[in-house]
Amino acid sequence: MSWRARWDALRGSATGQEFALQVLLMLVLAVSLTSPATTVPTTAIDAGFCAALNELHLRGARAGVEWIYTWGPWGWLQGVAFDERTWFLRWLVGDVLVKLVCAIVLVRAAWRLPPLERALAIAALFLLDVPGDAVLYLAVFAAFDLALDRPERGARVLGAGAFVLLLGTVKFTFLLLSAPLLGVLLVARAKATSVRKALATAGALALVLAAAWIGARQSLLDLPAWIATSLRVSSGYDAAMSNEAPEGMLELALIALACVAARVALALGGRGTPRVEYGRAAAYAAFVFLAFKQGFVRGADHTPIFFAITGCTAFLLRREAERGLRTAASFGLRASTLLVCFLGALASRPVPLPISAQVGSRATWTETGFRILARPQWILEEGHRERESAEKSWSLPVLQQRVGEAPIDVVPWQVGLLLLPGWNWQPRPVFQSYLTFDPELQERNARFLDGPRGPDWMLFGLTSLDQRLPTLDDALLLRSLARDFEPVEAERGFLLLGRRALDPARESAAGPNAPEARVVLERRVRFGEGIDVSELGPGLHSIAAEIRPSLTGRARGFALRSPQPWIELHARDGRVTRHAVVPGMLRAGAIVDPVLESTADWLTLHDVVAQRRLARIVFLPPVAGPELFEAEIDVRILEEPLPPAIEPARLAAIKKSLTTPGLDLVPFQSPLPLAGGVRRAGPGTVLLAHAPARMRLRLPAGAHKLRGVFGVLPRAGDRGFSGPIGFRAFLIRTGSSNPEEQLAVRLDPHTIEAQREPQPFEIEYVAPEGGELVLKTLSLAPDGAVLEGAYWGNLKLD
Repeated sequence: MSWRARWDALRGSATGQEFALQVLLMLVLAVSLTSPATTVPTTAIDAGFCAALNELHLRGARAGVEWIYTWGPWGWLQGVAFDERTWFLRWLVGDVLVKLVCAIVLVRAAWRLPPLERALAIAALFLLDVPGDAVLYLAVFAAFDLALDRPERGARVLGAGAFVLLLGTVKFTFLLLSAPLLGVLLVARAKATSVRKALATAGALALVLAAAWIGARQSLLDLPAWIATSLRVSSGYDAAMSNEAPEGMLELALIALACVAARVALALGGRGTPRVEYGRAAAYAAFVFLAFKQGFVRGADHTPIFFAITGCTAFLLRREAERGLRTAASFGLRASTLLVCFLGALASRPVPLPISAQVGSRATWTETGFRILARPQWILEEGHRERESAEKSWSLPVLQQRVGEAPIDVVPWQVGLLLLPGWNWQPRPVFQSYLTFDPELQERNARFLDGPRGPDWMLFGLTSLDQRLPTLDDALLLRSLARDFEPVEAERGFLLLGRRALDPARESAAGPNAPEARVVLERRVRFGEGIDVSELGPGLHSIAAEIRPSLTGRARGFALRSPQPWIELHARDGRVTRHAVVPGMLRAGAIVDPVLESTADWLTLHDVVAQRRLARIVFLPPVAGPELFEAEIDVRILEEPLPPAIEPARLAAIKKSLTTPGLDLVPFQSPLPLAGGVRRAGPGTVLLAHAPARMRLRLPAGAHKLRGVFGVLPRAGDRGFSGPIGFRAFLIRTGSSNPEEQLAVRLDPHTIEAQREPQPFEIEYVAPEGGELVLKTLSLAPDGAVLEGAYWGNLKLD
């Protein structure tokens, strides 16, 4: 084919002006989707796993074997964590190349439509503000839809399939999505050409996947292991990470789904519908359903994903033969889907924005993208500045001096701390504890810790997500830590645990650290029925339970999200605590006696006098109803020896070092240094929470009023303000997983001078059993910068 013919094929039926407009839109969209990786993580979860992917890639660690995650070996290309060893390649490939390909397929898919629908589809791409990696998800289906238009074109089918599979090595979700899409595409190619050509295309795609896997310095022998472990983590996500969406969002989503269903039915109705359209409609329905699950399993902050994806794809499914009333009905359903999704996307944002601000935000992102394109060195400079700030904020000199160059890991998820200079991170397979969704994943981590490659040091904090039982995450690893490690030092709220010398009497064929648990109680109970454990001995007790969902519960889990049961712990001193539990995680056996609620409580394992012993355990059904689980629960109580006692003076010194300074309830003082955490200024103390950040404060029971101030300090270096910050506060009552919004404010001190001063706030609540206050800051700046000194101060509880 001549170059002239190739050019004509690329341009299609578009005129020269139309093609130029397409190219311009592709470029602007690609630039507006950039997300430069400048974040240097410390204690953040998401940024921490991104930094871990950078490090694991550079080490050539084996996916699915040495590390387990649902992101793949090329996942670091879409991460947000800065690494000066990979920043340029990540920007060039992950931002420039990948986002450009996404923009090309999205604009080309929209350009097939009539002018009005085309304009609406392109407006949706720019205005819906597609979050995170959802743009990749959109581009996957757009590439499939384009290829399905002309399945006889081998290059188009191969290109779309290769794009989908390459993204599958970035994130396992895309690999799962590729199976039905490629299946439909190859069947259509076989019908349009021949089975032989379809098989040849399938073979070429298999080679593409193999090349991408090997190119990431992975062995093909490990590919099945990565798929298997990713499936295991993915299958547990629904039950473990379930969270309610903001009020009203589910109803909007169901309206959008009804519009989609009606549109699919209209597309397939009538005589003469080509068979390929049935495959397209089935793939589209599966695509939207997966987007719904992605947005509403963890509805608290993932809901915008569903609305952005569904709104942007509202015009993809179409039928050329539509005429008359069918055309009008089809357009009405598409426009209705887009309108509902636009409303949902605006209303479900962490901090609601007016439409003008949303448009302005996209324009600012585009401007920033062009500046970075002209001078990518900015990413390196910002990364270095953030790393300097992170090191000042989270240096742990006492603990670093004690550990030296010895291998160390961190529990539960603060990987970013150990990727700062001076640490020798030795990660366990599931390197963030909240992902150990079943006993097999927990056993892998425990075996690693007990094995020859297990580190001798552990940076330790006892906490979890979503009001879970604190000892539920990595429960088997925690039991190993209690048995084989002891507190050595403490700093900045973290304990340093060191491995004790092995007891030769415990060495066996099962390994030097073989568990010594024995079953001391075994029975079957119902929800609400108490389990008396007051007569148990002085050992360390764990509870393992089989909480089985009913058929109704399984159906609910498939259609929306899995229900979450609760456990109530009644201590012998009369205090009662209630926590969410994940059935799959609880099967391994989590410590419940002594009662461990915080990192400081861990020290009581070595002080019998300070221990809070357990009297009774009660399982409670989910708020949605007890019929979502089987009536009976199989329970086992396991007993192990308590760890050796530690000399009281030494234990008291560690506890003193562990406790962070409390808040002085005095007027806020400024200016402050921009290092995050608890910082003093004059006579006052405030919490400096760089955006994005999230803090959890325990609230006492009863009726109270919380007063304080919040605001933004000038940006480091230039003393200016780089962009707006969102402040949100949520109340989570004990026994509920539903966060109740108390405050949602957007500050833009860069443009509004009055917002440069401390902003007062007041929250009143009534919680008979207490609860938690979650204070969140979110960077709404175009570059997602975390250098703004967002703060909460003068907190006073009346």
